[in-house]
Amino acid sequence: MAVGQRLKHVIESQQFTRDLLEQIMTRASEMEREPHRAAGRLQGRVMAALFYEPSTRTRLSFEAAMLRLGGSTMGTDNAREFSSAAKGETLEDTIRIVNGYADVIVLRHDEEGAARRAAAVSAAPVINAGDGRGQHPTQALLDIYTIRAELGRVDGVEIAMVGDLANGRTVRSLKRSTLKPTPARCSAHIQRCIPLPRWLQPLTDSPDTSAPARCVQGSCDSAR
Repeated sequence: MAVGQRLKHVIESQQFTRDLLEQIMTRASEMEREPHRAAGRLQGRVMAALFYEPSTRTRLSFEAAMLRLGGSTMGTDNAREFSSAAKGETLEDTIRIVNGYADVIVLRHDEEGAARRAAAVSAAPVINAGDGRGQHPTQALLDIYTIRAELGRVDGVEIAMVGDLANGRTVRSLKRSTLKPTPARCSAHIQRCIPLPRWLQPLTDSPDTSAPARCVQGSCDSAR
């Protein structure tokens, strides 16, 4: 099955329409069943992994995928310290330079909005692998795929989001992809007293954030 809609860059989960999500999930399922059919699809292509934050699972998952598809990888683990950024080079200038070496750029950055800045100056596709408190759209895709594989559906599913929700880019991406186009609901479990992010506030039953840790629940469709 071919995926019809094409995206130049992957910056945020809102880019994925419901139809595109369904196509990607179906294609991923086919590749999982018959991985040999995808072998060599990216032969001769080079992926640059620019990680300004420490990462194990995200970086290795991208590199493993690229290698299994026949491509090659290059990059740096701590680009802030072990790249020209340490000498004052801007993110935009780094992206322009890397464009000369790579066919696709996977970017992990500690600043929200960094992926969008990179995409604005990049001829090569940029994939956001997490940008500060912003988003982590490919993690959301994996979450959706896992929910679909385990439960057989994504519509009408109750999802509990647990952890540091003020800074959690993964739950933000999941909410803005899976839950936006479906009538699903979520439970937000607040583990510590923190100022709630704007997108989560409609889920609370009280604006009082000084109260003890508690579970709050509401309709995810109303959150921004």
